[in-house]
Amino acid sequence: MTPEEIVSNFGGGDRLYQLGVFFQSLHEAGCELFIVSIGFKDACIIPHLNKASLEGFSVCSNSDGQETDALRKHRHVKADLIKEIMERRGWTAQDALFTDDSERHITPARKVCQVLHVSGHGLTFAEMDEILKWGQRAAAVSGSAGAALGLVGASGGSTA
Repeated sequence: MTPEEIVSNFGGGDRLYQLGVFFQSLHEAGCELFIVSIGFKDACIIPHLNKASLEGFSVCSNSDGQETDALRKHRHVKADLIKEIMERRGWTAQDALFTDDSERHITPARKVCQVLHVSGHGLTFAEMDEILKWGQRAAAVSGSAGAALGLVGASGGSTA
């Protein structure tokens, strides 16, 4: 894909800029960011983040796609992987927020963590604001917070 096509996939230059501000704001709030996706991590997710200059956030190292061992181990059930991530970090259901546009993934996650069923393909500005407010509240309560696009969670510390 060309750089222009990738920017277009993120919703255009203005939205891409806003995503960068959003990721930075979550990081500054103490959130640890994850991507839990049915997409391909190595062939699509990471190259897109890199070409969109979003690679500096923890989402690159904290991402799982359909070809990763972690998601395969859980039969591509995002909620099961999220539960494992939360257990490793000592998070409670109140410490993690999972966002997704598919009820198929949201329904089982409701038993594991906080959820936000997003309205369409890609986060709206209002949804980003809601996630950021959640992260700031979670950080104020627990001292830090985690988040995923796929998963946002409250953690014992933030990562870059």
